[in-house]
Amino acid sequence: MNVWMQWLLDHPKFFNNPLYLGGDSYTGIILPMLVQEIFNGIEVGEWPQINIEGYMLGNPLTDLTNDYNSRIPFAHRMALLSDEIYKSVKENCHGDYLNVDPNNIMCIHDLQVYLKRIKGVHILEPACPRSDSLEIDRFITGVRANDKTSMDILPQTQSCR
Repeated sequence: MNVWMQWLLDHPKFFNNPLYLGGDSYTGIILPMLVQEIFNGIEVGEWPQINIEGYMLGNPLTDLTNDYNSRIPFAHRMALLSDEIYKSVKENCHGDYLNVDPNNIMCIHDLQVYLKRIKGVHILEPACPRSDSLEIDRFITGVRANDKTSMDILPQTQSCR
């Protein structure tokens, strides 16, 4: 049992208060499952009857493929990519910017052009040099970390905050 549930057990007068669970970013994947587990536990009597009113997610990651594949169209809509670059990467990569065929040289080239212009996840922040370490851009390698093909073909990018 986690800390907040133990706290509720120690303070039962709060059971009837509405409870909202919230999270952002990666919790977009975890939080809905957690809430479902709590509801299931309440239903079978493993959890106390708490008044969960709902949950909220801010800027959530909910699906890796859709999240990563939406970044290039978003960058284009934000006027960070020219129409020419966007059209080329869209046509050459067939809208799939995550699972890139290592033999699709045109797509790989277009993604390299994109990566030179856009700074990974925080696309509105300026790219800035970082001397202490290099991070592989999660846009390309996030869910394919074990795929050596992408590591060999696609460039490493620097990121900082």
